[in-house]
Amino acid sequence: MSLKHEILRGTILLVLVVSAAGWFVVRRVKFARDPGAMASKLLITALMLALIAYSIWFLGPLGPFVIVACAIPLSLMWTPHLGAALAKPLTGLYDGGDEVAELRPFYSIAQAKQKRGLYAEAMGIMLQTTGDGLLNKGQVSIPMGEARKPCSGPRGSPGNTCQMMAR
Repeated sequence: MSLKHEILRGTILLVLVVSAAGWFVVRRVKFARDPGAMASKLLITALMLALIAYSIWFLGPLGPFVIVACAIPLSLMWTPHLGAALAKPLTGLYDGGDEVAELRPFYSIAQAKQKRGLYAEAMGIMLQTTGDGLLNKGQVSIPMGEARKPCSGPRGSPGNTCQMMAR
């Protein structure tokens, strides 16, 4: 190959590597929980990698000591991020990862009242009349004696079970 081809190939490779590194840095900073901290970590990492490259070529036998001195802070700085990246696929199987939970009402209070025999109150708590709320209202079986009880409390009061049964 001629010298022109080598220079062109080296320039293209350099542009590709710098572009990929720039895309990686921007993406990491953009999606980080604390973008300022991530940007400073990436800057410190770049400076330490430059020091490592310098020590390899110019410090000779002292180079490995400088590399170890730079590797210790880098490992302390990046270990939590690498550990989280490796564990995220496994833990995401159990807790859903970054998916937002579906907003649904909890019917545990109404079900507990139903199990205690407070059928009218259970029907009053399940106010939603679509979807799961309607299905749960259909599962409440009120014994005949409970449905025929006289109204307790004055009309319009919160404790009036007749109004709860009418819902």
